[in-house]
Amino acid sequence: MNAKAKDFEASYQSNLNGIDSLKRGKLQKSIKDITNLLQGHSNVVWPKNKVSALDKSLNEIMRSLDGSNINDQKVFCHLGGLTALSRILLLWDISNIDKIEKTMSSK
Repeated sequence: MNAKAKDFEASYQSNLNGIDSLKRGKLQKSIKDITNLLQGHSNVVWPKNKVSALDKSLNEIMRSLDGSNINDQKVFCHLGGLTALSRILLLWDISNIDKIEKTMSSK
């Protein structure tokens, strides 16, 4: 899924030279915040402040992409938004695989 997101973003980068959005700054900040949160992650339970920061960033992205403005969506892809969202999903998947392996080995 992460590879598909990177391919999709790469295909749009050449077409986005003249496209801009009024919400570009908000999207860029939210994506940067998510990326920073994921860089310092380990396979332990996140503290409440990190969870609330992630929730705030995801809600800001939802509000920014709520309209039907295609330029906002293209800018989101160009800024690496799909990669950041894919990393969140992969993070959850990896932590569940570890739990499954632990329960299988204890049986």
